[in-house]
Amino acid sequence: MQFRLITIVYIFALLAAAMATFGVGWGICLAILTLSMHRLPLGKWFKANASPGPIEWLIILFALVVLLGPLSFFIPDLRPLSPSPRSVCNHNLKWLALTLHNYHDVHGRLPLPATAEGPGEPARSWRYEILPFMEGSVLAKNYDKQEAWDGPSNHRLALMEQYGHTCPADTTSPKGETSYFAVIGEETIWSEKNAKAFTAIPDGASMTILLIEASNRGINWFEPRDISIDEAIELMTTGAHAPHRPIREGFFTRNYATVGGRNAVFADGHVEFIPPFKEPAIARALLTAAGGEVLPENIEDYYLDSETITEIKWRNVYSLSVFLGLAVLPWIRRRWSRAA
Repeated sequence: MQFRLITIVYIFALLAAAMATFGVGWGICLAILTLSMHRLPLGKWFKANASPGPIEWLIILFALVVLLGPLSFFIPDLRPLSPSPRSVCNHNLKWLALTLHNYHDVHGRLPLPATAEGPGEPARSWRYEILPFMEGSVLAKNYDKQEAWDGPSNHRLALMEQYGHTCPADTTSPKGETSYFAVIGEETIWSEKNAKAFTAIPDGASMTILLIEASNRGINWFEPRDISIDEAIELMTTGAHAPHRPIREGFFTRNYATVGGRNAVFADGHVEFIPPFKEPAIARALLTAAGGEVLPENIEDYYLDSETITEIKWRNVYSLSVFLGLAVLPWIRRRWSRAA
């Protein structure tokens, strides 16, 4: 058996183009199908006008496994599929809501947004208060209540990323910053002075936001600081600091909205994706716990208008063009040889 260098180069080029265009699985299948249609795949290895036999196919497959195995780490399709950032953010918010409910079951109320041992003492965030309910008891024990959250001892803990406090879609925030915030205000479920209970929400737990999502706010997860109701309304009506942007993926194009949105978990534990609203009154109605507002039935009509931008995936265009060119190359070569 003899291998021609040009044949080996052609096979690897066709295989690379097919995998780049269709992914690893479909790419290998289509490359093998293309080779078998041309009755190659190894030029003089097979008899003229003969199809590969079982032994030849086994040799080819074995060679592919041996040669492509080391490349599998660099090919995304062969890695384990990971959940989308938005779904992970949904899970994080649900987990935080469950933790707050567990805290509520023990104490009969929510934690205060910021708690201090006494007048003039350093304040601690509600995120610290719920640590024992979310497998963070070690961090809670190591926290020094006599110093600020960013003090000499606590600063080291603040730089540790606690699971569930950062959204993977928030790629602009430095390490240790949180993506989830309580909305502070006497009108909301998070009062600065009086801790509220889930049972005392006149507007209904399913209609009142518990935590809201925002990116790159510059707030560490240990820091006793969140956002005010006015800041939250601005976020919910402008799309600022929105971690998510709706994207529609096609083979040749990617369509995405110019205005992004954010997730929010409600007091009953369910999570919703919320695009920006045209009317601040609707945002306020979702944030207040006892405002008595009535939301419109067709709330989608009140979303902020968003344009759709289309991007061409030139990589897919080029890779498909190369694959098609390589696929017909042997046929063109044979026609030229016959003509000569």
